[in-house]
Amino acid sequence: MAHGFCVSDYAFAHRGLWDETRPENSLSAFRAARAAGVGAECDVHLSRDGIVVVHHDTSLGRLSGQPLNISDVDAEWQSQTPLLNTQETIPSLAQALAALRDQPMLVELKVSPTTDRDALARATLRSVGTHDGPVALMSFDGAILALLRTSGTDLPLGLLTTPLYLKSEEGRGDVLNLIGALSLDFFAPHVIDAADGRALVDDQNIDLACWTVAMNEHLQLASEAKAAVIFENLPPHLVTPAGAPK
Repeated sequence: MAHGFCVSDYAFAHRGLWDETRPENSLSAFRAARAAGVGAECDVHLSRDGIVVVHHDTSLGRLSGQPLNISDVDAEWQSQTPLLNTQETIPSLAQALAALRDQPMLVELKVSPTTDRDALARATLRSVGTHDGPVALMSFDGAILALLRTSGTDLPLGLLTTPLYLKSEEGRGDVLNLIGALSLDFFAPHVIDAADGRALVDDQNIDLACWTVAMNEHLQLASEAKAAVIFENLPPHLVTPAGAPK
């Protein structure tokens, strides 16, 4: 059974540790993250047959060249569709977790206008329920986080926000309301909002992460905010978990 963890104790490879030979959100990218000793972040949707699959976009066009949406086709078909002309295909969440083994996974539940939030929340919890490693769940969508919270799960739950969201009083108020109403365990703003995020959570006793850390300047912002990093295009040895000794 999946268990929780302290987000600030780890760094997370954004969509796995991908490069020109390992597509994002592929099993090889998650295995590479495990081999490098870092956690990973992944994105999930529901296939047509209700399987939780790992893919960032709602459409298959960018990575597979197919004029279809994830929700249009069954998981089995997706498991046979190459990503970026490699041997890699779209994995299920269960397969991605198995590839990462005992390294922690941040699972982002993607919500579009056509998403059945209840079905995605329930299916995600079923998928992680058979995994023995550490897992946390997060989303930009407060409604699906509320469904996860009322499910009774004890996995860490976190809210993501878009760039500059914390620059307005309204945005900061929305975040604080959700943190309080849903008893969230961590908050993950964009890295340019890392300092504002730290100011918000200091009084909330929750972890802070930030995305997507992709350059040395971003690393500095995250370090100053004592935020866990969701990173890409950086060597793992440069990325220090927020909770690690300096």
